[in-house]
Amino acid sequence: MYNRRLQLRHLATWLEKRDYIFRQYPRQSVSSLIFTGCYFPAYFPYATRNLQTLAAEHNTACAFDCCGKPLLEIGREADAQRVSRKISDQLQRLGVQELITVCPACFAHLKDRLTVPLRTVYEKLAEWGIERQNAASGQVFVPCPDRYGHRQLKQIAKILSGCQMELIANVPCCGLSGVFADDKTMARQMTARVKQRLSGTLYTYCASCSGQFQRHGLNPVRHLLAEILGVNEEPDTAHSLSNRWQFRRMALEL
Repeated sequence: MYNRRLQLRHLATWLEKRDYIFRQYPRQSVSSLIFTGCYFPAYFPYATRNLQTLAAEHNTACAFDCCGKPLLEIGREADAQRVSRKISDQLQRLGVQELITVCPACFAHLKDRLTVPLRTVYEKLAEWGIERQNAASGQVFVPCPDRYGHRQLKQIAKILSGCQMELIANVPCCGLSGVFADDKTMARQMTARVKQRLSGTLYTYCASCSGQFQRHGLNPVRHLLAEILGVNEEPDTAHSLSNRWQFRRMALEL
């Protein structure tokens, strides 16, 4: 029964991600492009709109697409490679000179698969002079791709000056990646370990982690990018499909 459920979940992931149905790229050429990934627009629609507005003020556009990492994690390597090629083709068509990732997993997955230079959204926000004083205080969960070196967390700290943050220690994953993703018991153990260590607001900078913790009752959960953008928003896991569709619909209506 467990294997059957796992197969169905893998099939659902493959059907959605192999040719991402919510994919949307700008129609006009652009040198700087923000790659929002799948889950930030799905769970944080208000923050995504704020990011779009801020980006437009700096002549930067947003793209909505899947990086292909979910396909790689279910063993669909050929499909993941095909997704990378499609992204590369889109960037070439648009004349993109730099790709700015919102999701740490997208950055880790794409950095060696694309010829266009990659930057994080936090590097770009710092370049735009964005800074928030005492915007957040609580505990931070470091996502898997930033586990070693805390590169992106250090970038965030430069923007959120004066914030008091404590790292959630000794929990290697939110339960959605690697071996944890295919074992619900192990995944629940990961979220339970975070809950044991939690004493206030839980901050993440990975939308997938945010959704995972919210679904397992770890509230309140906030995304640090949303805080930087001035949006007090909980992950909206209940409307992830409709949230993603609204951005595609808005783009189609332009």
